[in-house]
Amino acid sequence: MLKKGEKLIREVENKDYEDLIFLWQKCFDDEREYIESFLTFFRDRMKAFVYEKDSKVVSAVYCLPSELSFEKKKYNSWYLYAVSTLPEYRKRGYAGQIIGHIKENLAKESALFLTPSNEKNHSFYSALGFEDAFYQYIKTYKLKEIESDIIIKQRENEDIYELRNKILKDENYVVWDSKHIDFAFGEELFLVEKSGEIKGYFHIENEKNEYYVDELCVEADLIEETISKICKMYQINELKVATIKGEDYCKKTKGMIYYKFDSIGEFMSKKGLYLGINIE
Repeated sequence: MLKKGEKLIREVENKDYEDLIFLWQKCFDDEREYIESFLTFFRDRMKAFVYEKDSKVVSAVYCLPSELSFEKKKYNSWYLYAVSTLPEYRKRGYAGQIIGHIKENLAKESALFLTPSNEKNHSFYSALGFEDAFYQYIKTYKLKEIESDIIIKQRENEDIYELRNKILKDENYVVWDSKHIDFAFGEELFLVEKSGEIKGYFHIENEKNEYYVDELCVEADLIEETISKICKMYQINELKVATIKGEDYCKKTKGMIYYKFDSIGEFMSKKGLYLGINIE
């Protein structure tokens, strides 16, 4: 039972730590080490809300700070992450109520966005007022023999935040800050150099011996040349890649948005946003 004055929906408190880890593992099956690193890394930067029932946390939503860049003008936004409810408490509307609370308290001057994990979740968020807005170009490329003077090298101390914003300056896109980028990328982040100048970067994952570039951020005319170089680097004949640009048939919906202010609504129906690297 809740004590007098306590709320069903509230912000996370220190006493919730073990409940949050238990909830996360029940819903996403991640290692405790990752969950602890996330909670520690974002503790002072994020807002997190929980639904308390039977004297424990049964549902949670984490809100990570970010910005949306529309035609070179930036807007505050929150990325809703790890929306979760204990299996035995589902279908009672708890996560939806938390998101309703977030909409009332954070969406007055900020946009909210998220990435549904499947079609069922997409329908759930649609019912809460979220709409498709974000994209990536995702394609499996075959190895092409392209003569190139591109050099690929592992990142050391380079500022990816500044590099990313420079390359995406003419796009409508999510602006992740340096700390978010560092957490999301981790290892296997490489720089793309041509004629002595850094032209971009890519981050590559290896899952079950299958390579996947979850963000290739270079100028459009260097995409295929860079992919050819990556294939040769890993000695593979094909590679699945998420990029900024590509053919229309490769454009995939990636995320959804909720907003109240007209300055975004004016062109949301005309232009999507590039999401790029995030935490999923």
